[in-house]
Amino acid sequence: MLTETTGFVLREVTYKESDRMLTLLTEKLGKVTVKAQGALRKNSKFGAATQQLTYSEFALREFNGRLTVAEASVKEPFSGIRMDIEKLSLASYFSECISTLCPDNEPVPELLQLLLNSVYALSMDLYSNSLVKAAFELRLASLSGYCPQLDGCEKCGRQVEGAYLLSLPMGAIFCPDCCPSAEAVRLDADALRAARHIISAPAKRMFPTPPTEDSLHRLQKAAERYFLYHMDTDFSTLDYYKSLLKLKNLNDKHEL
Repeated sequence: MLTETTGFVLREVTYKESDRMLTLLTEKLGKVTVKAQGALRKNSKFGAATQQLTYSEFALREFNGRLTVAEASVKEPFSGIRMDIEKLSLASYFSECISTLCPDNEPVPELLQLLLNSVYALSMDLYSNSLVKAAFELRLASLSGYCPQLDGCEKCGRQVEGAYLLSLPMGAIFCPDCCPSAEAVRLDADALRAARHIISAPAKRMFPTPPTEDSLHRLQKAAERYFLYHMDTDFSTLDYYKSLLKLKNLNDKHEL
């Protein structure tokens, strides 16, 4: 019996000499592990479609409770991320996050769409890497049950001009006089506007108008710290991405 579905290749591992074991996030089956027999051979019909970070059409065959790839064709290769090591590493981070948080064998269309929108934005260079990363983290935290409350000060209810503090443990914003937590990050008005858009806009329009450079820095810091606080796990791909940024900054200083 064949199941036809689209799917994003979250992970690929070489198996034996010419096979790939894939972790797919599919439209119909959710996250599944699949064997792609002969995918590494030069004449393989679905070698390209089974590469990590590729969105493909699959025909999956089930036998004895295991899935194998019967047919596959590329739907979206995301070529833009493969020519830029920073974009590639960031897309790998997105993939690791989704793979870690997704349940097995349960369709999660909102997470698949978030992943596709984010990797597409990177590939097409629609927004800065920093903005795409912040939007992905805030949106994923919200979809995972940790949507921050950003309407007004959680304690006094005031709408304050200027800066608010986002409490990491409480998942809410407070004006500077009311914040009860030392674990908080500051959001100025522009960063807060962008954060509100990210968590409330329709999925296809989740990316906000880019904030100013300083506000984007605040947004990025808040999104990452909030996401990691509530996910309570480490992501090796994030460490690698940060190491690339650190190396780039060092090289830029040397050039000056």
